[in-house]
Amino acid sequence: MALLPGLFPDRTTQLVVDHVSLSRPQVDRLVPGMLRSIYISGYKGRQTHVELVQRHAPWLERLELVNFTVHAIAKLTWGPTTTSTRLYPRLKKLCIASVVGFRTKKMRQPTADPFPALEVLDCQSSFPFTTSVVLEGGQSHLRVLKLRMDTELFGTMEHKGLLNESSYKRLEVISLAWAERSSFGRQEHSERMLLKSFEVGAKTQVVFANRLTIPDFDLVLPKIRFMDTLRVLDFQETALTVAQAVVLLSGFPKLREASLFLRETPGDRSKRMPTAEEVAEFDKRFIDNQSSVAFLNISKTQFTNSRRAGEYIVLMTSVLPSVTRVRIDCSTRTRTGRVRKGIKFALQRAVHRFKRVHEIQFVGED
Repeated sequence: MALLPGLFPDRTTQLVVDHVSLSRPQVDRLVPGMLRSIYISGYKGRQTHVELVQRHAPWLERLELVNFTVHAIAKLTWGPTTTSTRLYPRLKKLCIASVVGFRTKKMRQPTADPFPALEVLDCQSSFPFTTSVVLEGGQSHLRVLKLRMDTELFGTMEHKGLLNESSYKRLEVISLAWAERSSFGRQEHSERMLLKSFEVGAKTQVVFANRLTIPDFDLVLPKIRFMDTLRVLDFQETALTVAQAVVLLSGFPKLREASLFLRETPGDRSKRMPTAEEVAEFDKRFIDNQSSVAFLNISKTQFTNSRRAGEYIVLMTSVLPSVTRVRIDCSTRTRTGRVRKGIKFALQRAVHRFKRVHEIQFVGED
């Protein structure tokens, strides 16, 4: 792997250009066909960076772009004529992060799918293409699709049928989230975006549902398509009550792993611990509950205090018979330690004395 321009061994197949400008002679030294992987960060995609990628388009298998302008990214797909598209016939993985600027319909865009073999499309910031041809073409070959959405892109995908049930035939991993600079319409569309996450793939195994604001999740739960293919569920940035989490986790018959953000029941600002009667009522509600999830990661909690958070984590896991390990991984070690202490206190209560929850391994740094 070459890290700096000027240090190009004859057998270089991977190139990392990290906040380094490139001269045209340096680009010319890289013989077309020698590179299989390119990573470029910084300089917003200068012309020499664009030319470097374009020259190796027929052979590239992996491309990662950080801090490129939307215009520079669009130019990567430009063919030799104004109506042609440059193809990347071997590209398997495309990762784009920290996009600079905004899409505009005046910008020249590909007229055909530039990435006919693409398997992984990971847009960690705004989607850079005005046209949807990349997403339309990807219906037959994408395995991993991660998008940071804005309402315009979401509307386009719905209009084109790209979010219909089983639209992506080979999809295994899906992540639909709002882009950081997109705030308009988030709450209005978040419920639909969540439901689409469980529908677009014919055989989805991993779903990330993050940065979604859903005021009443109880109204959404009955609408979710509970797939028998799902193995991993990530709700690290979408808040759930423990009851909602139990219903969600128990709905997927082959789920093995989940990450959660747990919160109080909306409107409940009590600081006390759940009473023995409340615990018994919760247990009774889920007495016949079945689950398959074995590992839980609690990434965030939003309770009036850490002791109460620990109590409700124990309450939730006590009705999930398949759980064997729970990792507490809150924002700080101090917070994690306090929640783990709350769990220890909860396990000492008589109301939990003879429950299987004592067999669960609770871990985390404190």
